Amino acid sequence: MKMRNLVWLAFGVAATALVTGCASGGDASATAAPMAADAPVANMAMKGANAEVSTPAPESNAAPKPQFASYVVQRQIVRKANVSVRVDDVEKAEKQVDKDVVAMNGYVDSTTSNDLTSEHPTMDVTVRIPVARFDAALSSFEGLGTQLSKTVTSEDVTGQIVDLDARLKTLNATESTYRELLLSAHELKNVIVLQDKLTEVRSTIESMTAQRKTLGELAALSTITVHFEQKGIPIRPAQDPSWVGQTWADSTTQFGNMGRQAGAAAIWFGVFCPIWIPILLLLRWGVVSARKRPEVPAPPRVQ
Repeated sequence: MKMRNLVWLAFGVAATALVTGCASGGDASATAAPMAADAPVANMAMKGANAEVSTPAPESNAAPKPQFASYVVQRQIVRKANVSVRVDDVEKAEKQVDKDVVAMNGYVDSTTSNDLTSEHPTMDVTVRIPVARFDAALSSFEGLGTQLSKTVTSEDVTGQIVDLDARLKTLNATESTYRELLLSAHELKNVIVLQDKLTEVRSTIESMTAQRKTLGELAALSTITVHFEQKGIPIRPAQDPSWVGQTWADSTTQFGNMGRQAGAAAIWFGVFCPIWIPILLLLRWGVVSARKRPEVPAPPRVQ
């Protein structure tokens, strides 16, 4: 069977070659047909080759992106802002700031108010906001009224944090070495020296750890200080309805203080009269004696 198939295959090849040789002068479709038949295979091969060659390229181009993204996230930026805003009511503005800060997962660090019952009350509010919400918080505070001034500063503390981490790692290793030496020390002077070294290293570690924590907190939570100024209002009786009584109380208090001071002065005057009365009498006697003393005539001038 195999021999028969080989014979028929050879016969078919010979017949095809004969037909192709005869038609080569006038018809090119016979040669184009095998090429057309082989074209899909060639295209697939080329596509496969291109796929094999070009597949690593997107991976190589996409690989640095996560690294760059992580590099950006690791940057530690301390952002601070001071903004001054004129508002209709400082107390309402303070309540709105408290509400916005809570919604942004921050907190109010301090609040200072001045002259709330006057025509121009002011208030300073310092808040701590997550660094990702810094711009949104600043825009929200500025929208409470008319912006008067703004100052924004940024400081990259990544280098400081990396340096502190490296130094802390070295100091921790040094502390471990000193502890091991202390366990094997037998002489008293060596024990004292090692104890002093351990105390010094531990103090430095605690100081650097506190600095590292402070820098990390400053980078994680930005600081915004908002100064609110209230618009001037000519008359504000509703803000302090008891101003008449308060003024009367202040005036009577001042009058009473003046009376007490006058009474205290009279008491001091009476207590020290044995001292100042003789002094006044002596002074009076001296003045009277000087007035009664006869004047001595001047000698005549010699011509």
